[in-house]
Amino acid sequence: MENASTRAYELLSNPYRVGYPTSALWSWRIAGISDAEGEKGMTLWYSDNDRKTHSAQSASVDVMEYSGQTEPVVIAGFDNRFTWNGLSLSVLMAYYGGHVMRALAEDETFGVGSGLAVPSYFLNAWTPEKPTNTPGIGRYSSNALGREPSTSDISVRNAAFLKIRNIVLGYELPENWARRIGASRVNLQFQVDNLPAVWTAFRPYKTMPYYDKSVRFDPETGGIPSRSSYIFGLHINF
Repeated sequence: MENASTRAYELLSNPYRVGYPTSALWSWRIAGISDAEGEKGMTLWYSDNDRKTHSAQSASVDVMEYSGQTEPVVIAGFDNRFTWNGLSLSVLMAYYGGHVMRALAEDETFGVGSGLAVPSYFLNAWTPEKPTNTPGIGRYSSNALGREPSTSDISVRNAAFLKIRNIVLGYELPENWARRIGASRVNLQFQVDNLPAVWTAFRPYKTMPYYDKSVRFDPETGGIPSRSSYIFGLHINF
């Protein structure tokens, strides 16, 4: 069925188009930051016929760029188990790749913000002396806010990652030890789940220098990494 959307903004809630994945991600294309009087520091976007404008929400769907799909193209698992003299070590790894995500978008603001904490990306805000693609703030802030900055092509990131899902360390007591307590088998086990990612394709500090290296971003959650959990187990068979 042909997509009934006719306006750019409609493609965000109804992203299905013939010839594209069902998880297609559509984005407005940034055309830079305006340096025109009355619009200094405001974002510009490509509209119909590649016209540059501050608001392209009502343009046709053809102005939207296909940025990739949000569902992984490749999913691979690696399960390794090592045993020696009653000791065992199991490591389960997972790789997800070939997909994208929208993350750490740089929105516009009125004045100097809403009174809440000012996002750190405004350290890179546009000024006539330092033209960047980060919206202006203060005297160079926007006088009309739209959806384009939060759904733009410059906030599309490579979402590939490699993670260790869990590590399990176990010890099987010798049979003669187990028999001393009337058991046929005794096993001790220590497990760690949800470890931090071993590798991620997107690292904020590499493309956004105002983010410190200590900032941890999880492409699987789209934000803060899940907390690791630690489990100790004792299994006794009688």
